[in-house]
Amino acid sequence: MELKAQETAARIDFTKRENIELYIIIVLMVVSVIFVPVLKGIIAIAPILYFFIERKVRKRTLEEIGFSSAHIKENISNTWKLILFTGIAMQLLYLFSYKNFFPEVLEHVLGRIPLDFSNLNPLLFLSIALLAFGEEIVFRGLIQARLSKLMPVWVVILVTSLLFAAMHISTGEGTVVIVDLLSVFIDSILFGIIFAKTRNIYIVTLAHILANTVALLSIYLFVV
Repeated sequence: MELKAQETAARIDFTKRENIELYIIIVLMVVSVIFVPVLKGIIAIAPILYFFIERKVRKRTLEEIGFSSAHIKENISNTWKLILFTGIAMQLLYLFSYKNFFPEVLEHVLGRIPLDFSNLNPLLFLSIALLAFGEEIVFRGLIQARLSKLMPVWVVILVTSLLFAAMHISTGEGTVVIVDLLSVFIDSILFGIIFAKTRNIYIVTLAHILANTVALLSIYLFVV
């Protein structure tokens, strides 16, 4: 009995440390957005390093942290409609809406993304793929997965998506920024649903890369 009590206490202490670490990461993100936006890039990289170092230190398996290749075909089969809806339909809807009704938002989006959309090349596609992978590690593999142990999944997806949108804030006219962030928030909710259904970073990254690629190609073909 005493041994079981010690094991239970150790598990509770371990969970508390995990939660504290997560809260520190979230607070740093919020502080960077509000007070030192110039540091957002660095703050965004830190959780990725933490994610892999923590996995090594605490000896987590790849499956435990969301890198499972065992059920990829099954996961895609169960979510392909949502992946295509998120990655293609929503991105084309955003572009159509911006180009026809909110041209200033489209200009704002192009301004806040440090990429040259007028010159398609492999490095550009590699950049958006790596960006998607990094964001999914942080916001789904780390934040959503950890918060899911503390809150209902729908609350977790909303909270994670609010933070995801906040990390994409850039200076501009208020209404323009809000409309821009609304699309980011909606995408994050959809990515969150995909991750909740699969618990697989590979699958949600696939959806994110598809969304980025479709957005890039549509801007190249219809805007620049």
